[in-house]
Amino acid sequence: MSYVSKLSAVLAATSVLVLSASAAHATVVVPKPTINISVPRPSVPVTSTPISSSGRPGMFAGKPATLQNNVSQWTGPAGMGSQSTTLIYQNGKVVGAISSISKYPGTTAPKPGNPTATPVSNHPGTTPAPVASHPAAPAPAKPKITFTPVEYPAFTDQYGTVKGYYVKGKLVTGLTGPTGGNCSPTIGYQTLGGDGSVSSSPKAGMVSVKAVQCYIKS
Repeated sequence: MSYVSKLSAVLAATSVLVLSASAAHATVVVPKPTINISVPRPSVPVTSTPISSSGRPGMFAGKPATLQNNVSQWTGPAGMGSQSTTLIYQNGKVVGAISSISKYPGTTAPKPGNPTATPVSNHPGTTPAPVASHPAAPAPAKPKITFTPVEYPAFTDQYGTVKGYYVKGKLVTGLTGPTGGNCSPTIGYQTLGGDGSVSSSPKAGMVSVKAVQCYIKS
């Protein structure tokens, strides 16, 4: 073997030893697993108990209807309250509804209050008085909307067709109510020589006249 061949063999062996030493000192990083745990929040149901139910005839959109009023009482985390719901039926179907709630019920339990740190006093024997917490004021009750039937003298054309009505002597054309909605032609009763007002109930000395019935929102 020549001198050049021996030198090449020695260099190859030295390279193998260096690479083996580097591999022996290599560091392998293993990532740590991440575990997520979700805890569901507790919920408190709201219960509702029927109190009363009543029905009466009425008008809706210028047509006869039945008004079914249901009153129920609910109980929840926020306390107690009542709800009044009026369903409007025409031909056995619900065509409208009016609802009012005295106070909205809470659907989840209130969160526990955060603990208050007590300051450390530099004077022995003196303890600061705790601060009293005031409960939040309840939400104001939503106003109840009611519709009251009112009769007005009718305004007719030469053929006797109702084209409007009078409110305190002022002509209103069309059949739209003073507070919205539709009015419907009907028969009212008026006192001769009176103030021109119309009543839905006949009395002595009254005559029947054409009138319109409107539902006034209040």
